[in-house]
Amino acid sequence: MTAYGYHLGLAFQMADDLLDYTQDLTVLGKRAGADLREGKLTLPLIYALSQAPAADRDQMAALIEKPDFSDAEFAALVELLHHHGGIAYTQAQAARHVAAAKSAIEGFAGHAARETLMDIADYALVRKA
Repeated sequence: MTAYGYHLGLAFQMADDLLDYTQDLTVLGKRAGADLREGKLTLPLIYALSQAPAADRDQMAALIEKPDFSDAEFAALVELLHHHGGIAYTQAQAARHVAAAKSAIEGFAGHAARETLMDIADYALVRKA
C-alpha cells in the first residue's frame, strides 16, 4: 500500500501540474497559470526548459520572472511547453506512475477494495479540476 500511495501521489501531482497549463478558468476553478504566477516551477515547465534551445529557454525564463504576464504571453508559453515536450513528458510520467500504483496492488486480486483503488488510480489521469 505504501508503493501504491507513493506512485498515486506522484501521478496526482503531475496531473495537477498539467491542469495549470491545459484547463481554462471555467473548468479549473482558478486562472490558468496560477501555479506559475505563484512562482511554482512544475514538471511540464522544468522538462521543457531542459529540452529547449537557448532562445526558447530565454523566452520562457522571461515569462517566469514576470508574475503579471498576460493571457497571450501565457498561451505562448503553453505552446513552447507543447513544442519542447513538457506536456507530453509529464503525461507519460503520470501514466507511468499510475501503472506502478496499480501494479503495487496486484497482490490484492479478488478483494473488493482493489477495484476501487484501481479506479482511483485511473481517475488521477482523467480528472479535470
